[in-house]
Amino acid sequence: MSDNASTFLSTHFKDLLQKFNVQHWTNPRHHSQSNPVERLNRTINACIRTYARTNQKLWDTRVPEIEYAINTTPHGATGFSPYRILFGHEIVSRGDEHRIDRDQKNLSDSERIEKKRLIDRNIYELVNKNLQKQFHNNSKAYNLRHKSFSPTYSVGQRVFKRNFRQSSAPNQYNAKLGPCYLPCTVVARVGASSYELADETEKSIGVFSAADLKPGET
Repeated sequence: MSDNASTFLSTHFKDLLQKFNVQHWTNPRHHSQSNPVERLNRTINACIRTYARTNQKLWDTRVPEIEYAINTTPHGATGFSPYRILFGHEIVSRGDEHRIDRDQKNLSDSERIEKKRLIDRNIYELVNKNLQKQFHNNSKAYNLRHKSFSPTYSVGQRVFKRNFRQSSAPNQYNAKLGPCYLPCTVVARVGASSYELADETEKSIGVFSAADLKPGET
């Protein structure tokens, strides 16, 4: 899953995904709500604000502490810390913690590997179960709100799309003085609440969230 940056839409990147059989989803344009990277960035920003409260000039010196805090904190959805999911155990922060369990002293290398594989599989199953449960809860809450504010549109319908054009001094354009919405036509429905749109020249301009659209004439 990615945004619509040219890097992720390039032929080279698409060929790479196809080579490794990776399915690619792009977010609706200007709709960071469904981008997990943006959500993580919000958490990182909150941590930086906390550590840099007394002196913002030194924020970059606290990055290792922020990284440690995020990697070792249990996630609300998975139930485990990111470090434990990745390595199968919590991070070793003290020398006396770096030891072999008593019940593994007499195990061979192959037996240790098999035990590690079993631990990883158990963690994977628990994480998958927790994520499914969290997904169900989030979907139920989101759908209740979604039905009340997100209308549906049909293919060929005329709509107005929120204008995301930025101000540009070289082009003598001021976004505050420009139109708030631009006329478009629905080309296709993508997922539950996103639509591919075409401009007045019938050229596709990408996929946008229904939250950024309002009905026009049919």
